[in-house]
Amino acid sequence: MNKMAMSLSGLMLVSMLLTVESKLLYKGVSESCLEWGPGTVPGKVDNEYFRPNTESILYMKNKGMNTIRLPFLWERLQPTLGGSFDATYQGYIDSVVNYATGLGMFVIIDPHNYMRYKLNGNNKVIGESGSGVTTDHFKDLWKRLGGLYKGNDKVMFGLMNEPNSVTTELVLTVMQAGMNGLRESGATQLALVPGNAWTGAHSWNQNWYGTPNAQVMKGITDPQNNFIFEFHQYFDNDYSGTQGTCKTFDSSVVLKDVTDWLRTNKFKGLVGEFGVPDVESCYTAGLNFLQFMEDNSDVYVGWTAWAAGPKWGANDIQVLEPTSFNPLTERPSFNRVFSQYLTDTPVVSGVTSSSSDNAAGTGSGPLNPATSTKSSDASFLSKVSAVAFLVLFAFI
Repeated sequence: MNKMAMSLSGLMLVSMLLTVESKLLYKGVSESCLEWGPGTVPGKVDNEYFRPNTESILYMKNKGMNTIRLPFLWERLQPTLGGSFDATYQGYIDSVVNYATGLGMFVIIDPHNYMRYKLNGNNKVIGESGSGVTTDHFKDLWKRLGGLYKGNDKVMFGLMNEPNSVTTELVLTVMQAGMNGLRESGATQLALVPGNAWTGAHSWNQNWYGTPNAQVMKGITDPQNNFIFEFHQYFDNDYSGTQGTCKTFDSSVVLKDVTDWLRTNKFKGLVGEFGVPDVESCYTAGLNFLQFMEDNSDVYVGWTAWAAGPKWGANDIQVLEPTSFNPLTERPSFNRVFSQYLTDTPVVSGVTSSSSDNAAGTGSGPLNPATSTKSSDASFLSKVSAVAFLVLFAFI
């Protein structure tokens, strides 16, 4: 090979090696179905609510996702406050946890209750005076959940889905009770802490709902120092995720305040819900958002999209579940948007490949975002060393 050819080959390898892997630790989807039918409690499985199917989870894994967020209803799991868990419903949760983590994926446990519990047919705010649902009840829930899953290092704990229409101070009090129960169980894995006002990222620093989350939620404490904040962010006009269209959404503007807040206070966050309806304006918004996550991976550790699950219809907005598995009929948004930020990780016969790393580049268990060194940093350093050698070799 002549010197010119060697030089060109070296430069091509330099270009390939300098393609830096994603630094986001978690990329996934909410498997939404166990929490369906909240108006009918307990409800019947395969009627009011449903179970995630393994085909869906395996599909997400093969597409490059490494995290499943698993919503469920507190009332179904614990029909009597302070009492034992319902063995059947717990079994539905366990089966998802065991299957997904067996594939090498992470699972976020998510009581999808909006900081409420249905008591005697009425939704009662946790910790509100006279509601009958106390912070001790919430602490008990998390002490039991932590005890169940503390032995599985791929399980993470989302303390509560979307608290809203209460004071932010009460949100802090309730979440602290949950955190205390979780840690008293002996569980040390990552905890996800929400804020008030549906935990909106865009409104984290605003005060229309009361004292801003940015002011109050700094007060959360964790003896393990292993928590992050969970945000939700949709792209339609009112940020609700219900409209099926998206406004011109510039993440660098909409998410500037909360991102600055994380960086200033040395916190980290995960966007636990966002959605990309199958329309062009939403593809643009989704791509902008996912790139923003990558560009700010010093404070964001990942994302889980909304949603997957067996009973979403073909016309439901912002759903990633294929409309059919046989033949496979994928949602357009997956390939138009999400696949740009995922790497396929094929699974053979339900067993992961020999590599223990998952799609987002983490090791065997949830890392402490406050102390971990991301594997892609080390990977990048090794690539730089290889590049230096190749450049030298190419031009000798």
